[in-house]
Amino acid sequence: MALVADGMPPGMRDRLGRLFAEAEPRPWNEVEPALAALPAGLLASVEEVPFAAASLGQVHRGMTGDGAPVAVKILYPGIREALLADLANLGTLTAPAALVEGAATMLHGLREALLAELDLRVEAAHARRMAVGLTPWPRIRVAAPVHATERVLVSELLEGPDRKSTRLNSSHSSVSRMPSSA
Repeated sequence: MALVADGMPPGMRDRLGRLFAEAEPRPWNEVEPALAALPAGLLASVEEVPFAAASLGQVHRGMTGDGAPVAVKILYPGIREALLADLANLGTLTAPAALVEGAATMLHGLREALLAELDLRVEAAHARRMAVGLTPWPRIRVAAPVHATERVLVSELLEGPDRKSTRLNSSHSSVSRMPSSA
């Protein structure tokens, strides 16, 4: 969504940012089934309470089987269908947009950008490319993807100064242990 927001006027971008920051997380039992697509043994545990939530998904702290802390981003169930329906509705603007120079191209770009948001493998690939591109600036870190499926992205957990603004709940008491691969 960041790609879409970049072209918006600052006021609209700020309102959209507040909307995303205030997104209510989904219950664990709704998002947890997506983890079944991950390789057995990849995750030892995942906190049930997310530390961040947005329009398309939420992020949980986890631990890999070898003890590394990770961020586990999970897309919401049904988000693909909802976004595709919204894009179909957006398609009704194509004919009127043809009357405004560049509008049809902008709508097409918006559609492609939003569809890319539905596949976290694409996000992982972008993160890898961005990390390579930023190597001349070692103080800028990009969370390294560990594994990605269409609906789940496991990446290195980077703590940052703005972490407090994305915290949803300070309690870390609810942790789900992942089944062993035995």
